[in-house]
Amino acid sequence: HQNSNNFQVDQLAFRMKKTPTAESRAGWGASITWGSSADTLAGRSGSDASGDLPELTEAYATYMFDVLDGVNLLLGRYMTPVGAESFFMNENLNVTRGLLWTLQPVNHTGLMISGHCGTCNMDWALGVVNGYSDTMSDRDNAKGVLGGLKWSGEKVSFATNVYWGGDTGDFTPTALYGGDFGIAHNSDSVGVLDAVLTWNPTDRFSTWANFDFYWIHDNTGSQPIGSPQ
Repeated sequence: HQNSNNFQVDQLAFRMKKTPTAESRAGWGASITWGSSADTLAGRSGSDASGDLPELTEAYATYMFDVLDGVNLLLGRYMTPVGAESFFMNENLNVTRGLLWTLQPVNHTGLMISGHCGTCNMDWALGVVNGYSDTMSDRDNAKGVLGGLKWSGEKVSFATNVYWGGDTGDFTPTALYGGDFGIAHNSDSVGVLDAVLTWNPTDRFSTWANFDFYWIHDNTGSQPIGSPQ
């Protein structure tokens, strides 16, 4: 919430989705968001978020192939698998999100292939995307690779996801650095290794723990504010 001591709309979202099935293999999804949440997401790319314009949070088409237990091909803008918390407030356990969420990507634009192994209770995904977190602009030409594995038990689940590639300019901690994160930094890369452990012992008690490890490569044009040049 960027406006101090003001009443404000946190999030107004319109979401539509058709999940592909064995009987109807084509699917799609789209969501548009207004309010402070949309302003923050748009503002991550340096745009002038006025609060009056919507943010296109999701827009994708998907198709499920009759391979193994079903393999999905998704094209468009979709929500990131990284992290335990969601951009959409109704999907979170808590009223407010943790500090770790501010460092994680929110959504991506690109393609993703995913599937499920019923005999081993595993979900997998592999994708190629435009950048670390796709918002209202993308300021370099680099692409990124996204992948993940998730094991789900009756009460416990464990998921790990990794992202590697551009764009360092979309990585939140780079706000502490000077310099241009546009075309001049096409060689820069950012990576994150994400792990989420979930434990739901009863229907009334749910817990999760989230760990992330970040690294930045070849970010030669930036110096921390106040550091020697």
